Amino acid sequence: MTSKEFWKAYFRVPASFIVWIMETFAANRARLANFISKPRVAALLKGLFVVTLLAWLAIAFFVADEDAGRRFTEALKEYVPQTKEWGLVD
Repeated sequence: MTSKEFWKAYFRVPASFIVWIMETFAANRARLANFISKPRVAALLKGLFVVTLLAWLAIAFFVADEDAGRRFTEALKEYVPQTKEWGLVD
């Protein structure tokens, strides 16, 4: 194997892998665009995003001061005991 053949083979594998990743990404993106273009799915996702945004705004409003933040943390520890294991709270 010559030096030129070696380098050609050396760079062929990463390049073909990157091409495969990009083709898979493009196919999945097209599939997702087709899925989201359906009116019911689009409405469901929009509703889900709005509910999530409102939930985060409510959390931010309720934990605006330190005391409320402490109470929220304690409530979270009580309702979700795994928070300490997951590293979400001290």
